[in-house]
Amino acid sequence: VVSASEDKTIKIWNIATKDEEMSFAGHRRKINAVVTTRDQKWSVISGSDDKTIKIWDVERGEEEVAFNGHRGEVSRLVVSYDGRWLVSASEDDSLAVWDIQKKSFDAEYGTNRERVNSFVVDSANQRLYIASNEKNIKIWNLETAKMEGRLEGHSSEVT
Repeated sequence: VVSASEDKTIKIWNIATKDEEMSFAGHRRKINAVVTTRDQKWSVISGSDDKTIKIWDVERGEEEVAFNGHRGEVSRLVVSYDGRWLVSASEDDSLAVWDIQKKSFDAEYGTNRERVNSFVVDSANQRLYIASNEKNIKIWNLETAKMEGRLEGHSSEVT
């Protein structure tokens, strides 16, 4: 089990013994989101009020890379099923897509007038679906970073 806290730490726990096996520290403010990936290796990814995202190498027990780019606190993280993409949501109402394998920023989605309520990554089709207060779901192509269309029909914001 992996946990994150307002104390700015991430901990990995052994469920059988209930012991802490590893701890990471490096964020300057509280951590709001934590996810794991097991593509080629096991990594822990965290997002914080300090507006950064950090990838932690579990095998080496250290920070591997830090992503900067959000103007607001990082509130949510989702890793694509194939382990290639990391999508981060921020309190600045933007989504950022990061290429985990290349350890680089890929694209930013969202505008100042739309509040992102939820999002889903479809790895098989390389699509990002974003539900917002604009009464629709936007469909973005992760490979081209272009919007391909909208699912419309709600009379109020989509959750």
